Amino acid sequence: MSRVRMTHLLLAAVLLLVSAFPGHGRQSAADGCGLPAKIQGIDVAAVCSRLGIRSRSIYGPDRSPWIAIDNAGDCDRVRAEINRILSSPSQETVPPEPPPEEGITQDAATSSDLEAAYHRIDHQAYDLAVRGDPAASAKLLEDAVPLVKRVHGPNHWLVASYLNLIALRYQKAGLEAAAESFYQRAVTAAEKSGNPKDISTYRGNLARFYKMREADRLQREETQRKQEAEQRARDIEQLRSQLKPIETDGQGDGYGLEAEFKPLGPDYPAPGTAWEQALCAAYLSDMARQANSAEDARFYAEQAASVIAGGRIHVKWIPPRLTPTQERKIEEMGRKVAGNQQELHALAPRTAQAGEQARTAEIRKNEVAQKRDASKRKVETARQAAREAPPERKPELDDLLALAEQELQVAEAQLGAAERELNAAKQQEQDLSKQQQELKEEIRRLEEQMRQEAEKT
Repeated sequence: MSRVRMTHLLLAAVLLLVSAFPGHGRQSAADGCGLPAKIQGIDVAAVCSRLGIRSRSIYGPDRSPWIAIDNAGDCDRVRAEINRILSSPSQETVPPEPPPEEGITQDAATSSDLEAAYHRIDHQAYDLAVRGDPAASAKLLEDAVPLVKRVHGPNHWLVASYLNLIALRYQKAGLEAAAESFYQRAVTAAEKSGNPKDISTYRGNLARFYKMREADRLQREETQRKQEAEQRARDIEQLRSQLKPIETDGQGDGYGLEAEFKPLGPDYPAPGTAWEQALCAAYLSDMARQANSAEDARFYAEQAASVIAGGRIHVKWIPPRLTPTQERKIEEMGRKVAGNQQELHALAPRTAQAGEQARTAEIRKNEVAQKRDASKRKVETARQAAREAPPERKPELDDLLALAEQELQVAEAQLGAAERELNAAKQQEQDLSKQQQELKEEIRRLEEQMRQEAEKT
């Protein structure tokens, strides 16, 4: 019995043993599977790591270490890779390879030796990642990529898997520029491999990277904003004793906002009536627009929102004396302002979503444009070759030229569709932004009318 045949039988026995213990480390086929940590000397965890598949350590039926894999499709990929490694022919049966590339010794020039070399790199990189050095792990894995290309070819799905794993390690290390580059390379490699599932997976990984990076940026900005707000509160507390309230004539006609801030201590109740709330919010909104800093503007805007909601505020409000007619007018204008503000808030997520769709469409359009440019270069190359070809090769090169021109037509059509999609997304974003601006202008106009009405007293 040949060595390869014996290896296949041993692998089949191991897999049969796995299926015989559904309650000990092996899940149902729909959920995933469990495998012994070592199969014929092969580290299953290292195979999962190389393929970019999530796994975890569990105990098997005999309390021996096993590896759990949660996805049935990933289980099949791991089994196929183990089967391929075990069934690889020995070095003696491999025909001589061409001279190795620079940096690869003659002893490592055969496919089996090259494969063993990148497996060793896998193990070393995995150890580095486990020890908490994902940057060094990713750097080491970069050395494995040219070996994988030599063994399997530049368009093999494993190339994209390695590039994606390198990107994950760089992202974990906080090296966003390197992570972005390798995520993009993984998408390109997957497109070359032609596997739709891999293309979708790696495009999704790139999109999630962009989303997480944006979330981190917003989190940093929020942390900085809170720190600045706390510092501002401390500064206001120090200066509060130097601020004086507005002057009144003693007859109760003076009104407005006293310059008495209480951001950390006891606060003031909001105005009690609807017209007082509307007028106070109008004054606070005007102060927000006239603020000298973004932090001051945010503070006054938050106070205005608290007034409308009937909450407590950090400024003292002295209402004017108005006639019942004036109160009704201001109350009516306040209701319109509140309605416009609700509509404005409802538009905010739609505008943000439209902006995200526009950015995604622009990325798609740029990708298609690159493919169109590549098709153009193919056509030019084919035309040049057809012009310079001898008569006996003319028909063959004319066929190639026709295929290249057909590919270019498809690329041009795809680019046109991508540009239309981008234009539609940008137009939607512009329309929503215009609606927001119009609502802001209407709110500003109504608030100015309320102030003018109050000043008639």
